[in-house]
Amino acid sequence: MISWPGGRGLVSPPASVSTAQAAAPARTTGAAVELAPAGALATQCYYRVSAGGGLLIRSGPGTGYSVVGSYANGSTILASASTTNGFRKVGTNRWVSSAYTVRITSYPCE
Repeated sequence: MISWPGGRGLVSPPASVSTAQAAAPARTTGAAVELAPAGALATQCYYRVSAGGGLLIRSGPGTGYSVVGSYANGSTILASASTTNGFRKVGTNRWVSSAYTVRITSYPCE
């Protein structure tokens, strides 16, 4: 729903634009406007690992998923700002517990 002085209404994407693209934020490049690719909507931020023994990387967002790696305590990582089941996404099929990540506010989120 969008609003303008004197009214409001719904806007539908053209038939050639996918629903995911229509929901994606646009960015400008010169005179043209590009749609962000579908799936590129998650905001990522920099975090410091705060886990004495290191932070386990799991294949999914939960302790029931297999361990596929780890980060050393004090490491700086780029991870999703949002969480799923208390876990932040750090890559394809790569998740870490948000309880052991501390946002580094001196770097802007992307």
